Amino acid sequence: SVALVACRGSTGGPSFGDGGPCPNKTPPAVPSDADMTVEELTDLVAEAITCPGYAFHMRSVGQYEAGPYSSYSETEAWIDMQRGVGRVEQLFRITSDEALAEAATAEAEADDEEYGLEFRSTGISLSDGRYSSRQDEEQAEKGSPSTCHGPGREALWLVLPCFDGPLQDFEISIDPNGSYNGREAIAFVAEGESSGSDETYYTTRHMFFDSETLLPLSVIVEGTLDIGEIHPVQSDIPFEHEFVPLDSLPLDFFDPASIGYVEPDPAEIEEPLDRLETVYWLGREFEGSDEYPALALYDVFSGDIMYRPADDEFGRIYVSISQMPWTGAVFPDPGRGGDRCNETVEVEVEGARGFVIRKYHERTPSGSECPPHDRFAGEVHFENMIVEIDAPSTGTRRGTMRSPYDSEEAMELLIRGLELRE
Repeated sequence: SVALVACRGSTGGPSFGDGGPCPNKTPPAVPSDADMTVEELTDLVAEAITCPGYAFHMRSVGQYEAGPYSSYSETEAWIDMQRGVGRVEQLFRITSDEALAEAATAEAEADDEEYGLEFRSTGISLSDGRYSSRQDEEQAEKGSPSTCHGPGREALWLVLPCFDGPLQDFEISIDPNGSYNGREAIAFVAEGESSGSDETYYTTRHMFFDSETLLPLSVIVEGTLDIGEIHPVQSDIPFEHEFVPLDSLPLDFFDPASIGYVEPDPAEIEEPLDRLETVYWLGREFEGSDEYPALALYDVFSGDIMYRPADDEFGRIYVSISQMPWTGAVFPDPGRGGDRCNETVEVEVEGARGFVIRKYHERTPSGSECPPHDRFAGEVHFENMIVEIDAPSTGTRRGTMRSPYDSEEAMELLIRGLELRE
């Protein structure tokens, strides 16, 4: 079914329609107020692409110039705003000379040597998450939904991107008197920076919407890429669009199963623990307290048992537990090593010795007085096991997000909540 639809767009199938508005209703009225807000434009665009019995179908093809990260992409999206669902298919090629040289050196295989490394991906957006599948993956994955535009609009990001990621810092504004290729347009302007593992982009993005139909015209990006060297960033990618009858699409077109998603078996998360003779944990769920949120088992990776908030399937890790068998006659000092100003407080635990370790997010400078502690960890000595408890923080461009369990009282609660896995 995917191939049937793909032939309509980037693979050279029938051309798009006239790009006009929804065929069975009039476009939303654009307010004359010159001070249009981001919320007002978002509402207008959502209304413009909402078309009973039709899906909004959009395609873009273009080159993104960014030094060694330059790329070519073909993107095609379908959105049924009445149901709040969307689908996107993308062809992506790395086109920089640097990437081509690296691929040749590594004797990497590429479908097209002129463009270099290439992959295809398919995604589906629903209210409960974003599902994605790449050509080199056996099974689709599920991620958190795009909630920046509000409930029922989780697929709107395909037309109006979100700029709320933890490694993004953007200022958003609206220019109601813009123009694109001689056409009056309303510009959605995002100016700021975003980071990856080794790179930082400083860009200004103008996304233009037709002043009469409120449908997308183009996105223009200008700025710089900093990877130790500075490279210019530039792209001007126009959009084609049309409204297609929903009954012309396969019945499972917006179903994650159509791209290979299989609901995971919760028991699979615990499989690494089945191979261990002794495991101390908080159970599959931990009720917390009035002050501290309930937790749910999130993952087991390299022996670490990780917990997320129980009410957020995609929440960040609040608690991580690791353990080490110990057969020595004497246990090592809890919190061994680390900052000279660390302190250890013993906690009463039945059948074991528990400790809260008072620590710091930043190392105390040599020779200075010890400031108040701002980070806390736990350690428990069972008969033949050392269990360590951490409440990891998450770094963002807006600062550090601390775990709600990063306190002395919370660590005591976790220490007393440990149990032997049966």
